[in-house]
Amino acid sequence: LADVLQAFRPFTPRALFREMASLPPGDAGSTGVVSVDASVKGLARAVEKSDEDFAKSERQLAGLADDLTHYCDPTKNPSAYRKCQEVAHGASEGLLALALKAQRCEARISALVALARLSFGNPSNAASIASSELTVQVANHILQPITEFKQQQEQLAMLQMLQAMAATVPEAPVMAALLPRIVGLL
Repeated sequence: LADVLQAFRPFTPRALFREMASLPPGDAGSTGVVSVDASVKGLARAVEKSDEDFAKSERQLAGLADDLTHYCDPTKNPSAYRKCQEVAHGASEGLLALALKAQRCEARISALVALARLSFGNPSNAASIASSELTVQVANHILQPITEFKQQQEQLAMLQMLQAMAATVPEAPVMAALLPRIVGLL
């Protein structure tokens, strides 16, 4: 009888907030794991490409980054986002290369958002991104004075990536190296 009464008791604001604030476990299903694996392989091949071939495949690579963003998002893939993050571990170099080499602002944003999703609550991925030589190069490329509107979106995506990394691996040396650059934006 107590269980039945509990089910009909209205939520208090605090109880409702606690329920909304918790993330799903993300490791119960396998939705997207195969797609993430294919995206990782495609992005890994991109790192090896010449600049000309990279430019030709920029839209495809941005699509792979968007797939990673979708499947590693706890709101869009609550049953398997953590599994997808684990499978996506090898994608960081390809995503960083896309953020650095892409000609289109939208492709750079796709790469940065995907990197933020990979880093979110995943120390292994965040450490991999933080330890990459490309991370500082990407930050220096993205965090420039704004000359066109889309750069704002790009910088916000970069800051989201850095925020996810700072929350997960705050002790990473790259975080201390980038802090003056970030403060300079404010």
